Amino acid sequence: MDIRVFLAQASPQDIVERIVSLSTSSAESSFSELREFLVYCEEPPPDRHSIPHLASRALLKKGVRGVQTLVSALPEAPGTTYASVILESLWYAGRGSQPPDYILGLLIPGSTLDDQFSAETVSAAREAFHDLVVESYEDEQLFELLVGFLFRASLYQRPGQNIFRQQIFEVFSEATIKLTNRLINALETLIGTDQSEEEYQRFLMENPVLIDPLASEILSKKKLGLEFVTDFVVRRLDNEYVLVEIERPQDSLFTGAHDFTSRFTHAIGQIIDFQEWVDQHGEYARTLMPGISSPRGLLLMGRRSQLSDRQASKLKRYSLTLSALDILTYDDLLERARNFYRNIHRRIADTIIN
Repeated sequence: MDIRVFLAQASPQDIVERIVSLSTSSAESSFSELREFLVYCEEPPPDRHSIPHLASRALLKKGVRGVQTLVSALPEAPGTTYASVILESLWYAGRGSQPPDYILGLLIPGSTLDDQFSAETVSAAREAFHDLVVESYEDEQLFELLVGFLFRASLYQRPGQNIFRQQIFEVFSEATIKLTNRLINALETLIGTDQSEEEYQRFLMENPVLIDPLASEILSKKKLGLEFVTDFVVRRLDNEYVLVEIERPQDSLFTGAHDFTSRFTHAIGQIIDFQEWVDQHGEYARTLMPGISSPRGLLLMGRRSQLSDRQASKLKRYSLTLSALDILTYDDLLERARNFYRNIHRRIADTIIN
């Protein structure tokens, strides 16, 4: 369908019927056609503000992929109104409801667009909105769109209502932990590729939340006197430090005889050397890293999926003997990020329900 030709010729009823039809269509093209309603706005019909509302509802009716299509349309949405409607639709859908009828305008949707969303759609919309808030911290255009959405929403806030403000504050508070589904997927993709050690270090330095959700600062290639240089040091929000040693996902933890490899034991030895240096040079160390004392260590290396049951058990037992040093494989890192992400959204969902 040529959206330009259609909107130039269609009546309001034609537009409603077309959008309703696309909301239930199984055709692959239905996603892109609905997306076109959200990104095209040249010479729109008089009641143009209703079009993005209807198209957004239609996409949400199409499930998780519809949510993804909504998000993809946001950067191309014309003006502030269309973008605000997309954000508004994700916001309400993430709370299991439709936007209030009094903001729809003249084009009243058919009954199929008024149906409740699936649980999967609600979860996907909530996560999508949260991730957009997180990404807005480093995307000026997206941040401006969110500000516009908040202003628009405040206009529809009824006197004495503060639930909207409370829930928005909750999302922004949670978003200070900059973990998104897109970032987790990027980590998974990176782990599956054969890159240099420096590439893995660079990615984790740029995204320290994957190493520690409370990371507030990354100190790259920190020199400890004349003897040692760390891969990087994480300074947490609670002012605790973690000395991090990064190896590659492809590096082996065990030999064929189920002994630890020399690369593994060397990496462990380096972290212990780093920790010992800090303890022996406390005052000087604190001039380099204010407040540091008895830092924890972290080694990231290898893949748990490549270990036999015997090797996995041995690694777990060995880790338990190290009171101040954590050993993670890249699979552990990915699983931990996913669990933390799920817990964030479970907490948001509980806040909304309660």
